[in-house]
Amino acid sequence: MGVASGRVVAVETLVRWDHPVEGVLTPDTFIDLTESAGLISGITNRVLEGRSTPVGVGAHADSTSACR
Repeated sequence: MGVASGRVVAVETLVRWDHPVEGVLTPDTFIDLTESAGLISGITNRVLEGRSTPVGVGAHADSTSACR
C-alpha cells in the first residue's frame, strides 16, 4: 500500500504446484525451470487472472497448502 495514496502498489504471491505424481512442489523446484524455458509469464498470467485456487492469505495461511 502506498502511504500517501492508500492504493495497492505491489503484490506478492507464493505459488505451489500440486503435481499429480510428485505431490506438492514448492517454487524452488520449478520456478527456475519455467523461467529458463520462457514459461514463467504463463504462471504469472494465471495467478493474476485468478485462475489458480487460493488456499490462504498472509500470515494465517497454512504453509502446507497448495494452489492448484
